[in-house]
Amino acid sequence: MSKRKDVIREGDRVRIIKPDMYIRCGYPLTIQMVKDQFITAEHKEAIRTMLRAFGVSPTVTNPFALDPNRDEKVESKILFEMARVILRQKQWGGHKREVYTEYQPAFLNATGRVANKFIVKSGEYESGSKSYDDYYGGYEYELPQLLNSKTHVILEVYSDGDNEKVLCGYKMQVERCNVEKI
Repeated sequence: MSKRKDVIREGDRVRIIKPDMYIRCGYPLTIQMVKDQFITAEHKEAIRTMLRAFGVSPTVTNPFALDPNRDEKVESKILFEMARVILRQKQWGGHKREVYTEYQPAFLNATGRVANKFIVKSGEYESGSKSYDDYYGGYEYELPQLLNSKTHVILEVYSDGDNEKVLCGYKMQVERCNVEKI
C-alpha cells in the first residue's frame, strides 16, 4: 500500500477545484457524430424505401435483436451499422486519442465521495507492421501502440449535497488532477 498522503482511494472525500468534467476518452469521431453529420434525411428515406421493397416496415421491431426487452427498430439498426462503416472509412477522425471534457462552473467547489476510479490513455495511434527478414528468415512484427501516451486517472464522484447547485447523490466524473482530497 502506498504511503503517499495525496493518493485518492475509493471512499475518500474530494472537492472539485477545476470543473472540467470528463465526457469520454477516444478518437475525434463517434457513431453519434457520424449519424448527425453524415447521414442525411435522403439517406434515411432511401433506407425506408429499401425496407419497403423487401416488404418490411421500418418501424417493426428487429427480430434478431440480442435483447428481446429492448425496443430496437430495424431502421435504427441499419443506420447504426452504416454509421460504423462510415466511421471506419474516416479512420475515427484521425490518429489522436484524447480526453474530452466540458467546463461546468456549477461543479466548482462541489464535494463528494469517490465511488470508483479508472484509468484511460491518450496519445497518437501508430499502427503495427509486419515484414519479412531475409537475413534470418521469418517475419518481424511491430505491435500497434500509442506514442507520447499519457495516463489519466478518472474519478467517479457522488455528490454529498454540500454545494447547493449539485444535488445529493449526483454522479460526476472528473480527472484526478482537477480535485483535491479533503
